[in-house]
Amino acid sequence: MFTSSLYLAALIASFFASSVTRKLGRRASMLTGGMIFFAGAAINGFAENVAMLIIGRMLLGVGVGFANQRRMRNERRKRRGRGVEGGGEEREWEGERE
Repeated sequence: MFTSSLYLAALIASFFASSVTRKLGRRASMLTGGMIFFAGAAINGFAENVAMLIIGRMLLGVGVGFANQRRMRNERRKRRGRGVEGGGEEREWEGERE
């Protein structure tokens, strides 16, 4: 129960994180996840019994569920480099092949 509480909370939180991200934006959602994760780490650090540890682990899981969002790789590239593996650094690769 102790170990799986983090993973179960992360799974459940990830379902809600997408709707929160759509409403508030990715930055606010990830910042919230980071603060929840920090609170869980603090509770785990000062835990005096197993119940506090489990609650801290669940908060860690919620933080992971919210912060586990990544941008699509193509979103970070300029239009010209989208769909090209390596982000348009073909010249570097061509030199390595020779």
